Amino acid sequence: TGAAPRLSRAQRRLWFLQEIAPESPAYNILCAVRFSGGLNVDTLRSALNEIVRRHESLRTCFPAAEGRPTARLLSEWALDILVEEGYRYDSSLFPIRRARSA
Repeated sequence: TGAAPRLSRAQRRLWFLQEIAPESPAYNILCAVRFSGGLNVDTLRSALNEIVRRHESLRTCFPAAEGRPTARLLSEWALDILVEEGYRYDSSLFPIRRARSA
């Protein structure tokens, strides 16, 4: 295999921030989705995994080598979906924003 690709300044900065505060949720985006009607979980899982397969940025991690960040592209990575039956959504914690069609 060839040499690992160089990280951009922004990637190095994010890696550094993660190293000094690994538990920080600062760059995480929390999202909940409510579906109405039937949901085929296997189809949803397949669709999301296809997106991950097509986009290398979603399969790239940044481990440290000799104290410096490196980029490593994962050849395979599977997303799983947690389904909680009977979960009641608490809108006070996460207000609902409805998408509007054009």
